[in-house]
This record gives sequence, structure tokens and C-alpha cells, in this order.
Amino acid sequence: MNRVYLFSEIPDLIGEDLELCFDSCIGRGPLSDDHYEFCFFSSGRASLVIDGRTYTVSPDTVILIPPGIARSITFEGTDPDCRNITLRITPGILRSLPGYPPDYNYFIHASGADVKYVYPLGAAAFQSVCSRIFDLFQEINSSRFGKETKIRLCISEIVFDLNRIIYELETSDKTQKHLQLNSSLIQYIEHHLNEDLTIDQLARTFYISRSQILQSFKKDFGITVHQYITKRRLEMCRKALCQNAVITKVFRQYGFRDYTSFYRAFKKEYGLSPKQYKISHDHPVRI
Repeated sequence: MNRVYLFSEIPDLIGEDLELCFDSCIGRGPLSDDHYEFCFFSSGRASLVIDGRTYTVSPDTVILIPPGIARSITFEGTDPDCRNITLRITPGILRSLPGYPPDYNYFIHASGADVKYVYPLGAAAFQSVCSRIFDLFQEINSSRFGKETKIRLCISEIVFDLNRIIYELETSDKTQKHLQLNSSLIQYIEHHLNEDLTIDQLARTFYISRSQILQSFKKDFGITVHQYITKRRLEMCRKALCQNAVITKVFRQYGFRDYTSFYRAFKKEYGLSPKQYKISHDHPVRI
């Protein structure tokens, strides 16, 4: 049997709507209202339809659903240990939390802007947040001094912890993708220095936008993709010249379209013309 706790009778929360539910493994029909809903799945598996899309969730997962988003839940199997905890609060409750700092809004923007509702937290993070929920439950059922204030603090800790955990998960994921992208770009460039490499061509190859490539590369290496390609081509040309390669063959071999652009780039990079560089390395010039 479900246990539902309504807290609107608490003096400081009169007129607001706050619910904490400990649910057994049963389904729930469509719902859409003005609450933020936090569903914590501790065991079993469930299928959720959120805003017309179906998601399958497993243990140690939290679902964050903003107000006005239609959702329904169906559980899979007949596992008697299938459990979830649901915390539902209105935007008014959220805004009334101590200080209501911007840090409380991260998951709201993430779920709204990225249309992302389901977050697998991992066992440790999930248990950490659930311990906050049980602290809230115990405080609600107590008669200790400062009960109303403590309840607000408990809710504040839950919301803050969720924001912190989700931010760290999202940042870690984006950082990993960012590193993988730049590593793939470097490998591709190294194997195609003799070809016509452009930002548009790289964007098509990696199925991402020009701006993603430009921003990601500049952030990691401090130079543009074009500058990196030019430096790598010049380095390969320099090494070839040190091995007494023919100047007029080298620049074409490593992707320079004409000798003039190669000459200018080489002299700018090394302070010597290709011919002067070869002479300085005791090689007879072979044009």
C-alpha cells in the first residue's frame, strides 16, 4: 500500500503543495500538473512515458520532471522488492528555499533545455540523496524544536545535492566527449596531411558542426585547427628537408597548394627560407 505524506498543514508551507510518496511496485496513469517531480527508483525496472517519449529505468536512477510535462509510469515484472520514492514540490516551494541561489536551477535548465529527464546516478550518489530524503521523512514525523525550518533545510539539501551530482555527471560526460573528439581530430589530421583539409570537410567527417570543432580545438590547444594543420605540415616538411628531400616535392607531399604559400609559412615559422634551412643543416640544395 502506498504511503502519501501531505505537508500543506505545516505553518510555513500553508498554500504550498509538497508531497513525499513511498510507492510499491504499481503503475500510475497519466499526470500533468504544476509540480516538480523527483522520482527515485531504488529497485526493479519501470517504463515511463514522459512528454510522449518512452524511457526504461533501472535501480539507482532519478527522474526529474518539470511542471506541465505529461508523464505516466508502468512497472515491469512482479518483483516484490520493486520500490521508488517520489518527492513532488511546486515552484513556490523551490523559490522559498533559503537564499534560492542559482545553483538550485542547474537541473531545471538541463531538463528543460536538453529535454533530459532520466539520470542514472550510480549506487553511491543515489544512496547519498536517499539518505537526505529519509532525514526529511524523520523530521516530518518528529515534534522537535524548529521543525518547519529543519524541513526547509532538508529539502534544500536534497535539491542542492541533486544539482551538484547531475552537474558533475554532465560535466564529466561532456569532458570525455570533448577529449575523444579532439583525439579523433588529431589522428585524422595526422593521416591526411597530404589532402585538402578544411573545417567543413572535418565537420562532415565527424558529423558535428563547424563551431563545435573550432571551439573544442581552440579550448584544448590554444590555436585554431588551421594553425595546427599548418604547423604539422611545416614540421613534416622540415624533417624531410633535414633528410635532404627535394624542396619542390616536399611542399606538395604535405598538402601545400603552391610554393609561395609554403615559402611564406616556412620562413615565418622557422625564420629561414626552405633553401636557407637546408644549407644550415649542411645539405646541398636540391631544387
